[in-house]
Amino acid sequence: MTCFYFGKKTLQQLYTKCQHVLRLIQPMKMDFHKQKLLASLRKMKENDVMTDITLILPDDSTISCHKLVLVAASLFFETMFDSGMKESIDKNIKLEFSDADTIRKLVEFIYSGEIDVNEDNVQTLVAASDFLLMGDLKAHCEDFLTTLIRSSNHQELCTFENEDIVFTSVVRWVNVDPEQRKEAFPRIAPFIRFPLCTQKTLSMNVIWEPLMWNPECFKLIAEAQHSQFHSRREPIENSRTAHRSSKREYLVRLSADYNQVSIEYTDSIDEDEVEWECKLLDFTHSLNKNNCIPSESGVIWIINDETRMSLDLKSYKISSHPWVKPRNEECSLFVGDAKIIAFGGKERLNPNSNPAAHVIYLLGNVYILGGYALCRERDYYGITMGNQEPRYRPQPSQSTQKFSIATQTWSLCTSMPDECTSAQAVALNDKIYVVGGENRICFCYDPEEDTWTVLSRPKFGNSDSATVWKGNILLSSSRGHSTLQVYDPILDCWKCTENVFLDETKQHQTKLFCAMRF
Repeated sequence: MTCFYFGKKTLQQLYTKCQHVLRLIQPMKMDFHKQKLLASLRKMKENDVMTDITLILPDDSTISCHKLVLVAASLFFETMFDSGMKESIDKNIKLEFSDADTIRKLVEFIYSGEIDVNEDNVQTLVAASDFLLMGDLKAHCEDFLTTLIRSSNHQELCTFENEDIVFTSVVRWVNVDPEQRKEAFPRIAPFIRFPLCTQKTLSMNVIWEPLMWNPECFKLIAEAQHSQFHSRREPIENSRTAHRSSKREYLVRLSADYNQVSIEYTDSIDEDEVEWECKLLDFTHSLNKNNCIPSESGVIWIINDETRMSLDLKSYKISSHPWVKPRNEECSLFVGDAKIIAFGGKERLNPNSNPAAHVIYLLGNVYILGGYALCRERDYYGITMGNQEPRYRPQPSQSTQKFSIATQTWSLCTSMPDECTSAQAVALNDKIYVVGGENRICFCYDPEEDTWTVLSRPKFGNSDSATVWKGNILLSSSRGHSTLQVYDPILDCWKCTENVFLDETKQHQTKLFCAMRF
């Protein structure tokens, strides 16, 4: 037996040579080659080397490309250039299927293999990649959509404009963990606007999806099939038949202190420190909740009997307009059907009359909730004093009244379960919620069924305003506090978010607190 002895240096040299030999006999890894090839193609495009096609974008800007690269990346371009039609020989191709920035990002992706997909651009990229028949990119975007869905943010997902994408993403989210998430699907499904899905998706996907095979979802399918978008029946008016807005949604708070008005808005309250955009305006007129009205573009202020002013939240431009004061004082004002509608209030000739507590506009009807009713005073034993002139005093009312704007008729609905003194009322998902107040209530009214439901009570009753924000109800604390109570109607639970408002303005009295798109 022969033994060989090597020094430490000799062993290191032998190990290095063996590694070199192994690298030579192993298959070459292609990642570096792919990166170098894409970098070379990208450089050739930037320097306009051997480019043979020009893409004309919607803003009239141009991108010089290589026809072969476009064909290899997109079945749309392959079909176009191989069709034998005009586009197959034309050197200039005008593209109008999306905005210019999106098309540029797609071309950069074709040449680099990299693209930034986020919540702001994902639905645009899905539609654009679907148009260009880029299946891998579309699948990647849909996977990203699936990661966005949680039980706590399903309403936020359903703010996307393409309902086919919303349905597909929700189903994929459930199928990731069906044992835990299948039960949640019937609660999330009403947020999907099935009437706005394409006929193909309804007939090929929605109807045949097992998650839809339950009584609640069957109603949604029937509503979609019988809607004005897929049949010639009368239009259905509810939140699922209204097209979504592409404008960004902001939470807006308007507060006042002496002769200064503070306008704050943010697009998220999920972070530890909410980032508010704040604008201070000098304003000499007095403001209260009755004369501040949210509109589509900003805020409307009623100044006096003849003047109203409007503020555009984009430009902060204030303009003056003529105004005719309503017959009653202290009316509830709101914007509905592009008109300012006044309801309730005190009659000028009857100082004992009392305004309605809450006025809600919902699907062409106006609902009057609670308020005060004038009751005849009784003596200590509860007997009406017949030999004296009757006196009346206001008593809290639990009544619910409906006024149809179309037929100009009133009807009495089911009364509320309890008084709603100092509470707030909002409309959400075709239902009315009355929350907060002295009794810390949370009631839900279903106009279709004419029924009230008692829900979980908020932690604190004192509040000065409420609004709907991304599928939840926000109840703001009274003056001097910076706490928001957030109600999730799906889970029927409340949670508190501390230190929401700015320290400089939290002492101001809130005049308007609402969600707006601009």
